[in-house]
Amino acid sequence: MTRTVLRRTLTVAVGIVFAALSTTAFADKVLYKDGRAPVEGTVLEKNADQVVLQTKFGQITIPMKDVLRIETGKTAAESFKEKWESVDKDSVEDLLALADWCEENGLSRETKKIYRRVIEVDPDHETARRALGDVLVDGKWVAKKDLDAQEKARKAAEKKEKSDTDKANKKASTGKKAGGLSNEVKIDASGDVGPFLVPINENKEEDAKTKQSLEDFFGQKFTVQTCARFSLRAQMPADENQRHLALCEKVLIACNKLFGHEPSYVPWQGTYVWFQVKQKGTFQDLIDWLDKNMLELDPETKKFFKDGGGLHTTHPSPTSAQLEQNVPLERVMANEVGNTWVAWYSSGGARNWLEEGFGAYTAIMEFGVNELWHSTNTKYAGRTEIASKNSDSHLRLVCHDIISGATETTHPFGEIFRKKLNDLDYADLAKSWSLVDFLMTEHRDTFHTYIQKVRGYPDDEAAFRDIFGWSLNDLEGKWKDYVLKNYPTK
Repeated sequence: MTRTVLRRTLTVAVGIVFAALSTTAFADKVLYKDGRAPVEGTVLEKNADQVVLQTKFGQITIPMKDVLRIETGKTAAESFKEKWESVDKDSVEDLLALADWCEENGLSRETKKIYRRVIEVDPDHETARRALGDVLVDGKWVAKKDLDAQEKARKAAEKKEKSDTDKANKKASTGKKAGGLSNEVKIDASGDVGPFLVPINENKEEDAKTKQSLEDFFGQKFTVQTCARFSLRAQMPADENQRHLALCEKVLIACNKLFGHEPSYVPWQGTYVWFQVKQKGTFQDLIDWLDKNMLELDPETKKFFKDGGGLHTTHPSPTSAQLEQNVPLERVMANEVGNTWVAWYSSGGARNWLEEGFGAYTAIMEFGVNELWHSTNTKYAGRTEIASKNSDSHLRLVCHDIISGATETTHPFGEIFRKKLNDLDYADLAKSWSLVDFLMTEHRDTFHTYIQKVRGYPDDEAAFRDIFGWSLNDLEGKWKDYVLKNYPTK
């Protein structure tokens, strides 16, 4: 998530900063020698001759000869950081009090951050849900923009169907081929996926602006297309771009159907945004661009993503970025759609093993193969000679090796459940996938309950004990029996 056109981008960014300042309580105050009313703002520049302030009315310059003194203090944003670090993030009451303070100080972005935390603590909290724009539908909170997207897709499908009928009638009456707009993307609107691709043509105008913005920033060509639930911004031809969007919609629909949801169901907020670039230098710039425009990445995370060549995040909305390598992009997409689906469906409760295991499950469901990329330890990132071994059969053999002790790395589920993302090794990922396969095959309904409720438990051990009635020893034994019974060794 830099050339001459960078100036234009920075100008826009500065404008955004100033706009934000105009609604935020200022911390600096300039007092005049002659007793005039002090001026409040944020000091942008100060030297022996003058002081420049950003006030809610714009920038002003005050000669230093007129200044009695300058009183400085913390901005509201700086004060928020301290308050956020000290607030009890499991107390809805304390969080709401901090949200009120943010609203009083014009910190709209921080206010939304707090409300998102509130619904992590209390998923049905009405005040927080409505503040984030969610709507209660059939007893379940849904983001309004998702409802709008679904309705837009439905109307687009109806419009497309009528248009096709009109064209067919015209062709039949005139004996001539009915033609569409020359720049319209040809869309196969058949099957479940078709209606969700129709918005590609409706979003052309907005996508053209995004395309121009990316090309101005990077000095390279991009294709930008947005369907109902995904937006792909990539360095590839439009027809290839659309094929990848269709795959994303297909995998999302497949995930929905696994647990009895309609194809139109959307577990996440907003549109899933994908970036794909060809050059490493462009990818590194992209991480910085994402950091400034879409995401908040700490330095260690940025370094990991830059070194590994892939980025994947589910907060505040699903975003993925890849550097083109030998790993087919569609296989990575199949993994990440599943990974993101279970992360959001569990309201953020899915731990690393579950996200990785479910992502591998959906990729194998679609292609019979899983490609390790963003989910692996740094030593694996971008290593296609390792990733290419991740076929369904190979992962099964790894599970046999774990059981027989033939592999050097083997960890019990209790340990895997607690591991950080970057600490999961190859055997852990194979075992995580296999556990998802086992639960989906033999205990799907209970597994569904587990995914939806796991967030409310302190750890996976407690969740399995309460929801499945299994201890960790029970789980190890049942998993082992499943592998030996269902995974052939040849």
